[in-house]
Amino acid sequence: MKSDDRRMNDDDRRTVRRQNDDDTRTVRRQKGERKSDDRKGRQNRNDDDNRDGADRRHQKICESQQVINTRLNEFSGRIDDVEQQMEQVGIKVNRIEKEFQNNKDWDKLVSLFLLTYRSSQHESTTYTPSMLTSGREMKLPTDLILGRPLEENQERFLPGFLEDLQERMDRIHRFAREQLKIHSDKMNQHLDTHQQRLRLSLVMQYGCTPQKGRKEKSNWEGPYTIIKKINDLVYRIQLSPRIKPKVVHLERLAKYTGHNPPKWFVVEDPPPWNEDSYSQVSSFFTGMGNMVLNVSLIVETVVACMLSYLPHMNYLKFYPILFRWWCYSFPFAIMIFLFDEARKWHIRKFPNSWYRKETYY
Repeated sequence: MKSDDRRMNDDDRRTVRRQNDDDTRTVRRQKGERKSDDRKGRQNRNDDDNRDGADRRHQKICESQQVINTRLNEFSGRIDDVEQQMEQVGIKVNRIEKEFQNNKDWDKLVSLFLLTYRSSQHESTTYTPSMLTSGREMKLPTDLILGRPLEENQERFLPGFLEDLQERMDRIHRFAREQLKIHSDKMNQHLDTHQQRLRLSLVMQYGCTPQKGRKEKSNWEGPYTIIKKINDLVYRIQLSPRIKPKVVHLERLAKYTGHNPPKWFVVEDPPPWNEDSYSQVSSFFTGMGNMVLNVSLIVETVVACMLSYLPHMNYLKFYPILFRWWCYSFPFAIMIFLFDEARKWHIRKFPNSWYRKETYY
């Protein structure tokens, strides 16, 4: 019995010791987790404090410079870099503002500004205003220190100098006018949407880089097909149905004049508008699209009204026409129109008949 009791006591001790060990491990693990949570919490709080501080500093800089604040994240940029850039911009702006506010002799800076403007080369004329007005370049402060190279025939008499100056001014102004015209035409091509554009269907595109080893290849590629007109200056073109379309400016396009259009493009050639064909096409098809004819009709009507209804025309043997007299010509006009339509139909029906040869005009 004693041995059994001793064995049971040993088992109880082992069980109790095992439970104590488990409890100790659990407590240690909980303490470690609590410490790690506290460490992470302190780190997160520090990060939040740093981020909030940086945000506050960034917001303060934006408010001082009257700049709209934009919230940044890890995908758009670092706040520290933006903050540093904003600080530099703020320092420069403050310095400039202080200089202008404290500068009481601003009128002395106007001459320096005009010196800079008159000695700068303009992009449109490729000359400086000083060269265009006086025919020579201005002497800058650096020329007083370093000197200027001697010009040819610098020592000349006054008549020769005046002739040379006049010739130089004429040459400069002529070249400047040419450059201004080129610049104006270029601006019109890019910006003027009211100027007349070409109606293109097949075009060639310029600007394609030749491949290596093929020096004889042209920079023009095509023919492209215009599939959509975005506006008067921009078009969407496509080389073939399996190639992605391109959006290009009209300046890079030229009309295709070849005789090998793409197979997938159906060309609908309009009838050739010459004198022979125009005398054969019905007026219902052509309409009133001939501007020369329309202007002529309007001018003739205005002149007839002036000669008929202006005062003192009776001295020239012109008398007013009553309104009902204008109506007498309408039946004859309708008869002439119907006869002309019948003549055109007969010419189209029998193109090689004697009727066409006799009524050709």
